[in-house]
Amino acid sequence: MTRKVPEKPALEGLEKKWMDRWEAGGTYRFDRSKERAEIFSIDTPPPTVSGSLHMGSVFGYVQTDANARYRRMTGREVFYPMGWDDNGLPAERRVQNYYGIRCDPSLPYDPGFTLPVVPADPPRSVSRRNFIELCHGLTAEDEKVFEELWRTLGLSVDWTQT
Repeated sequence: MTRKVPEKPALEGLEKKWMDRWEAGGTYRFDRSKERAEIFSIDTPPPTVSGSLHMGSVFGYVQTDANARYRRMTGREVFYPMGWDDNGLPAERRVQNYYGIRCDPSLPYDPGFTLPVVPADPPRSVSRRNFIELCHGLTAEDEKVFEELWRTLGLSVDWTQT
């Protein structure tokens, strides 16, 4: 069978094609049945879910991924999970800036709380419980965006181990 090389090769669709193939084939899944001596474990500090990744984030994970791929090529079983740091001050600041709100623990919980269409200026005060709900919601959305970026980069992470 002969294949003709297109005059103008296109890259459109290649990322999805390979991501789907790797996922369907379990290419990067960790095999727990391997002996400890066969396993190479990678423990990276999880990225902080604070709105956006930057070139430094990508640079660090590409280096780690190259190491994971090398270890696989040398016969090791690689445990390479991904997680998210979605707690603490960076997540709180993200929510405050994104929605234009501030937490005021003295306010009562408002079960019918709705966000303004645009961030409030000056920031609007909300109860602690309303604030926490917003933190959970926004970090969950940010985690999806982060995962999509890492998958698009083709990181050889076992996405069943988040």
